[in-house]
Amino acid sequence: MQTNHSSCRSAAILTLLLATGVPSCREAAHPCEAGTQRRERSHFSLEERWCESEWGVKQGLYISWHSVSARHKFMEGRFVSGKQDGAWLVYDRAGRKRELLSFADGVAEGTWSYWHSNGVLWRQGEYHKDRKQGEWSYWDRHGAPLESVRYEAGEIEPQLGATGWQPSPASVDFASHRLQKTGVYPGPALRELSGIRWSFRVDCATARRPVVAGNAVFAACSGDDLAGEALPARVYALHLESGRELWRRDFGPVKVSPPSFFEGTLYLGAGRELVALDPGSGTTIWSRELPAGANAFSAPVVAGPTLYVGAGNVGILAIDLSDHSVKWLHAAVDSWVNAPLAIDEGLLVARFRAKPGLRAIDLTTGLSRWRFRAEGSARGAAAIFGGVVYFGSRDRFVYALDLQTGRPLWTFPTDQWIHASPVVSDDIVLVGSGDHTLYALDRATGEERWRFVSESFIEHAVAAVEDVAVFRSRDGRVYALDMETGARLWTFETDTPFGSAPVPTQGAVVFASADGYVYALE
Repeated sequence: MQTNHSSCRSAAILTLLLATGVPSCREAAHPCEAGTQRRERSHFSLEERWCESEWGVKQGLYISWHSVSARHKFMEGRFVSGKQDGAWLVYDRAGRKRELLSFADGVAEGTWSYWHSNGVLWRQGEYHKDRKQGEWSYWDRHGAPLESVRYEAGEIEPQLGATGWQPSPASVDFASHRLQKTGVYPGPALRELSGIRWSFRVDCATARRPVVAGNAVFAACSGDDLAGEALPARVYALHLESGRELWRRDFGPVKVSPPSFFEGTLYLGAGRELVALDPGSGTTIWSRELPAGANAFSAPVVAGPTLYVGAGNVGILAIDLSDHSVKWLHAAVDSWVNAPLAIDEGLLVARFRAKPGLRAIDLTTGLSRWRFRAEGSARGAAAIFGGVVYFGSRDRFVYALDLQTGRPLWTFPTDQWIHASPVVSDDIVLVGSGDHTLYALDRATGEERWRFVSESFIEHAVAAVEDVAVFRSRDGRVYALDMETGARLWTFETDTPFGSAPVPTQGAVVFASADGYVYALE
């Protein structure tokens, strides 16, 4: 009964919106009320049109498109005295209805509905004075119920608190990804793609690569929204199965690092602050201010009793987890650090962007063990496997170095720059290049085994789970390949060429996109 009743309410709101005379195509007229005039603005991923009074207050019809060249709308609705009012519709890039929202005097009020890409209702519930109220229901892409959660003034009622974050064996330990940065994730692999499990709008156009721990996806974003307006830095916790928001945390007008998860704690940098969060609630466990001039750009890494973080042009900091004091600082010196840090065998391997190459740093003392200079800067993270460091460089080469000495073991030439971090799994190394190609190399010799050519740059980290490699190309697609043969298993086309690297987890693939959404594929 709840499903039918809610669907009827959504249909009524949708009928009301369509009755307002909103144009159905881009070329149609954009009528403005008397005393207002039409305004336009273009951003890299959005074009907007609205009506505005002589005092600069939005009034009447608002429409935006996914990009300057896009045929389909992104969002439409109406402003009253500068505030969103009534029903607002959000569409995907194919023109399919994605969200139906309701506002009163600029705040969320009434029924909000969201749909899967196949048109099946995904989630629905009520807002009252900008807070979730009453029962919110969730369905999978086949229409089967996932869960129902009851809210009171925006908070989940205590008796349903168990539906929040829960740890699982998949979040306990897979150190090869978290410390050695091999890019290998726990299974099962997603060998066949059914479609989008859910998509959650975070608005931010620069969302960081998510991290998955237990039954939750943690995504951080900062910077501008799709229209170029400044947003506060924010971290979201989303339910892995349903996409339900578990909590969110704002950090103000700062930049945030990608989040990381170690031993039951979520870590990230927010401007000059290093923060440890409770994954169940988003509350701060502890925080500390970094030295003057520092910004925590890289995802923090925990090894034993110490946390390590790349702090921009200040360098790399080692923080004692017992009292949060600084153990040592390895200065950048005319360079900066913002790539993930790899740790193994008592060494930390870091990429320093302005001065080409890598440094291996002693975990105890913070002193350099060795340095390696490539002909071009190294943009992605290094991976460590079996006492060997693997990385790509803007000089077009893939390198394999001895971890303890930095001595080159082999190199492999590609036809363009390399920004992507490699994947190292058993006897194979995978790395993407600016020449549109994903290369599979023999781990011991560097000889090519196979290659796969996409339609644009491959500049994000590749991920591996079991015998499947997953990566994103600037052609706007997420690819899954058989790691033994390079054969394509599936492809998913996104609404934009920009976004984070994909994260495979528990039979799904999660990533953030510059269209303002976090996606979970299944």
